[in-house]
Amino acid sequence: MLKKTVMMVLAAVAIGTFAGCSSSGSSEKTTIDQAEATELGTQLINGYWATLSCDSTDSIAFESLLDPGFQAVTVAGPMTKDAVVAALAAACISSTELKDIVVTSAPDTLVVSYKARRTVNGVQSPFQQLVNVFVKNGNDWDGVVSANAGAVPS
Repeated sequence: MLKKTVMMVLAAVAIGTFAGCSSSGSSEKTTIDQAEATELGTQLINGYWATLSCDSTDSIAFESLLDPGFQAVTVAGPMTKDAVVAALAAACISSTELKDIVVTSAPDTLVVSYKARRTVNGVQSPFQQLVNVFVKNGNDWDGVVSANAGAVPS
């Protein structure tokens, strides 16, 4: 039930994103083909996690990839951008493994779903199902939503 609730919240936020909360300032939206969307989405999600390590200053680099209105939805509940950045600054993420990356796109929006397993403070997590939504902001892509549906059933 909790996973269903998390995904329903994500869907509501994503619909709001698709409805036009891109802050690019231009009325023309950019549409990209599926191959380009897959390549870009994969680069974005790999870059997103590559900024994190055991150096707490890496949270500053991570924060720069996020929209001011960023939200995370986890099995524990919603988190603001500030709360996410603070939690990441306090954690030692020594490795991340990503797989099964699937990217869909709408004008100026990329939705990236994937499975991730991280080693945090010396403890490796099971693979978890995640979804990140990015919106185009000028020449950059900002993270606006991250949702964690929890451990992937084995």
